[in-house]
This record gives sequence, C-alpha cells and structure tokens, in this order.
Amino acid sequence: MTPVGLNGGSAITLLPNTTTTIYVNFTVTDNSGCSDVFTSGNVTTTIYRSGVLGTCAADNLNCYTVSTSTHNCSGGTTANGTSTFGVYYFAQATDGTSAFPSQYWEALVQARDSSSNTSTATSTGVDVNGLLAIQLVTSTINYGSLNPTSTMGAANRIIPVKNVGNSSSTVKVSGTALTQGSNKIATSSQHYASSSFVFGGNEGQISNTATTISG
Repeated sequence: MTPVGLNGGSAITLLPNTTTTIYVNFTVTDNSGCSDVFTSGNVTTTIYRSGVLGTCAADNLNCYTVSTSTHNCSGGTTANGTSTFGVYYFAQATDGTSAFPSQYWEALVQARDSSSNTSTATSTGVDVNGLLAIQLVTSTINYGSLNPTSTMGAANRIIPVKNVGNSSSTVKVSGTALTQGSNKIATSSQHYASSSFVFGGNEGQISNTATTISG
C-alpha cells in the first residue's frame, strides 16, 4: 500500500453546525488482483486525533471509521481507493489556538484480501483548524406591551445562544434604544443576565458598546 493522503495534505477547515466532507486517498496493490481486496477482502479507514492513537474508538470528537471506499479496480493488480468522511463541526481542533497544539489528525488505512493477508499505511498529519461560530435561535425579541414606567419584573425573554464550532469564547451584547416616532425607550432600559433575574437587581444594562456577559 502506498502512502495515504488525508484531505490532500492540507489543514481541515470545518463548517458551522454541520459536517464537512473529508477524503482519504490511497493505493492498494495485490498480486492476486486488486479485486481480491476491494471485492473479496476489506478496507477499513480511520481518521483520528493523534492523541487517541491506540485507544481510538468511534467518537465524533476525535475518531471516525468507515469500512467502505470507492475505487477504480478493473482487473489489474493495483487500484486507487477513496474513503469519505463527514466530520462534525465540533471535532477537536489541533491548531495553535486549540487545547491540543502539539497534536494533529492522521488517517490509517488497513487493507485485507480474501486470504486474510493484511497491509496498513498511515498518512502524514494535518491540523483541524479551530472554528469559532455561534448561532442565535431567533433574531428578534418580543417584549410585549407594558404600561408607562412599568417593568417586566421576572418575565424574562430567553434567547438561546448555541456554539456551532469547536472553540470556546465569551459572548458580548450591545443594543440600541427602542423608538417609534418621537417615542423612545433608552437602551439601558433593556437588561440582561446569563440566568433568570427580576428587573432592577444586579443584572446588566444593555449599552451601545459591546459588553461581555458574565457567567
């Protein structure tokens, strides 16, 4: 088996809130014919973060395995194969911003023919880049109707914020005044917190300047 290629040797950049298609390419040679491997035998391909080598078990964070591959075997002894993976957006990063900067991702291909003869090959390592991405479940906030000088008290409006990447970060909020014609409610009259609260306590006040949410 020739050396294995993971993602063409390039770093892997994931997509927010979905899977990213990653390819592993390899070449298999069998004196009994390439069909003895691809048709009668078996090819298993695994991609994984190098730190889990030896203990790699199926885990969308750091270890993916497939036992199917496409190939161009047409009767000769040598054929090229490709294994395809769908890697999740939260797969662990290994670039310089990650928790595993000294590690990398690699691919291991194991081929077996009908006589149980086996061969393995491993790719060179590539990084999975850090992905910083968040998603708001809604883009609007409906405060409802209030009488003048009143507040919503404990009737909070909850806006879920979802991490759709593989990195962590703080979240900042900012806002503007609520206006209708000549009527205006000041920006600071909108309050926020990372947990439930009663208006007028120690919660934060929204301002025009982005402010980090504590908690």
